[in-house]
Amino acid sequence: VIVTGSNDRVPHGLWMRKFKRSDGDESMEQGNRVEAKLIPIKGIGAKDSDFLRALCDAANETGKYGAFENEVVKTVIQHKWETYIRRMFMKSLYLDIAMVLFLTLDVLFYKNDYVGTPDIVSTILSIITLALWMYFARDEFNQLRVAKTFWDHFLDFWNLLDAASLSTILVAYILRFIGEDKWSIPWFAISLPFAYLNTLYFMQGFEESGQLVRMILGILTGIGSFMIILLVCMIGFAFAFYILYNADGAAGNYDSAGPVISGSEAPVVDEPYGMDTPFMSLFAGFLLLLGDFNVDEFDASLSYGLTLTLFVIFMFFINIVMLNLLIAIMGDIFDRIQENAKAEFMFARAGIVLEFEAMMSASAKGNKDWFPTWLQVLVPTQGAEGTETTDWVGRVRALKESLDRVRAEVTEDVQETKTILNKELQESKTKINALTEMLEENERANQKLYNMMEAMIAKFNLAAKVQAVPNAPPPPPPKSPRSDDDEGMFSDDDDDDDDDDDSEDEDVEQRRDPNVRKKTLFGFGK
Repeated sequence: VIVTGSNDRVPHGLWMRKFKRSDGDESMEQGNRVEAKLIPIKGIGAKDSDFLRALCDAANETGKYGAFENEVVKTVIQHKWETYIRRMFMKSLYLDIAMVLFLTLDVLFYKNDYVGTPDIVSTILSIITLALWMYFARDEFNQLRVAKTFWDHFLDFWNLLDAASLSTILVAYILRFIGEDKWSIPWFAISLPFAYLNTLYFMQGFEESGQLVRMILGILTGIGSFMIILLVCMIGFAFAFYILYNADGAAGNYDSAGPVISGSEAPVVDEPYGMDTPFMSLFAGFLLLLGDFNVDEFDASLSYGLTLTLFVIFMFFINIVMLNLLIAIMGDIFDRIQENAKAEFMFARAGIVLEFEAMMSASAKGNKDWFPTWLQVLVPTQGAEGTETTDWVGRVRALKESLDRVRAEVTEDVQETKTILNKELQESKTKINALTEMLEENERANQKLYNMMEAMIAKFNLAAKVQAVPNAPPPPPPKSPRSDDDEGMFSDDDDDDDDDDDSEDEDVEQRRDPNVRKKTLFGFGK
């Protein structure tokens, strides 16, 4: 990713001017295809922008640094770092290394009879060290001047460490110049660890070492509560051992190691190490954590059995349970920080950017190239996605990335399967609809055929009736209605007899004619 600034939202020919060759040839070598993009936030990298500082403050308060993996945030930090911060940072790094080196040489060779260092050499080393000290003291004063409050400045770990290093070096040289070498040496001894530890701040500017430094700080912060619990337990056992070794009657159990000098009558008493004062008993308790103990010294205590019992409890509860728990906690913190190692590194670099920007002059902040209105970005269009990194990014993160890949593959397979099933289902629906139309058409045809057959059956029945009685007499004329006067002339019995005779004649006629019988069998007849 390549980042540059511009004062126009869409500058014409920006990238061609940036990559124009010194010999005037504007042709570019063949490489990866890139795409020009714009950070659509006006003034995000300007001198009066509080975007980065607000983001760092929020991360400090919440302890979450995931926002620093955002591409926009990384682009802003990259632009500031590559444009002007890296040059200032490297200058301070070289000067800090020089100050620590000259301070070390001055302390080691000052009035060293074994080396035989001349006084002029020690004086030159002291002058160079103090000159470099003044440079960093000025930077510290400028940071303190622009800080919100005095305490806000020293709440930062690196500012506190820097102040401790500079102050102890100053006190040590003041004591040396007034001739108090007896007191200056201890102050130099204190200042050296602070000076060397302060170089870790500059290691945050590089990705690999910066991630490790953030890891150390994260682990120290994460185990703070546990170390308090461990310290409380250790103090309790240390004082218990102290009173057992210093009780009345316990001193008589010490063994004599014999006289120091041959012929001397004063023997040397072998006392238990670190049990003569309460403070030394705490140190002896710390040595027990490291496994430094001697069971034979338990005879010198007031109660051997009680001392041995406390020792067993201490070893089981402190050395086995709590120290292994400490290792587990540190491993968990390591995985959690390593999972966001790049975000932690970008957070550390953002802090460096803000610190150096605070020390810049007003004229430097007026540079439009350093603090542009818009940020333009070139990103590769190929190879950015789907590439696997060989860096170990932590077990938890690796597991999450593996699960994400599996989830993506499964989702893709499921989508493909759904597409195939939807296609097959649509084809099945089409076939079913076609089959349904065919069945409906057949039903209509069957209904039409059924109607035709019914019509034909009706015709056949009519023809059969006509053929069954070829010489039928004409129907009798209708009878006139009877009157009440004629009612007595006819009886009901006579009518019934006439009907029976007609039925018998009709049956006889049908039995004689075979055609009439066949049609009757097939349902066409009567």
